[in-house]
Amino acid sequence: MAEFVSGKTWDELVQDVYRNPCGLDDSFGYNNHWATVGADGYDYPRNFNGDLSVLPATNNPKVEGGVYLTVPDYAMPLQLHRNGGTYPNGPVLSPESLEIMHADRAAEVWGGDAGSPNAGYGDGCRHHRDTNRLSDLGAYGSVPWLDLDAGYGVNLVIEEDARTGLDLQSEIEELVHDVMVADVTTT
Repeated sequence: MAEFVSGKTWDELVQDVYRNPCGLDDSFGYNNHWATVGADGYDYPRNFNGDLSVLPATNNPKVEGGVYLTVPDYAMPLQLHRNGGTYPNGPVLSPESLEIMHADRAAEVWGGDAGSPNAGYGDGCRHHRDTNRLSDLGAYGSVPWLDLDAGYGVNLVIEEDARTGLDLQSEIEELVHDVMVADVTTT
């Protein structure tokens, strides 16, 4: 629908909305990695090894779950959300779009949850109702999360499977939170 309404390809839209305003190169884009690198479910495709050059161009990217981004550039979406849609080069996302993205749509629309009583879901991210944190599991185990109340974002990067990423996040998330909100002033 976005391509039809705009008259642009998905890649041109990504270029206009994210890559150009955020000063990113081709390290950020969309593909259909399940089809192009032969991934089986959520297991890390061993023939990929994080090399973006093996992702052939596609006219049919997987919009849900098809984004790729290098580790250093992953700070961009975390900063966008932390900074009210602004990146160092200026505004990228409107406050209204962030409000929609951060809303727990599972609760608002269906009055329900996303698989467990403390889990909601919005526009591309899981809402952890007990901590008010947002997260979204990467296809191959990486797990980013945002604590907008405390003002930080984390990207746990691994090359493994989804279950391993979630297990590791559950082990370290509160430890990371304690470090991020600790009063580091000395007396």
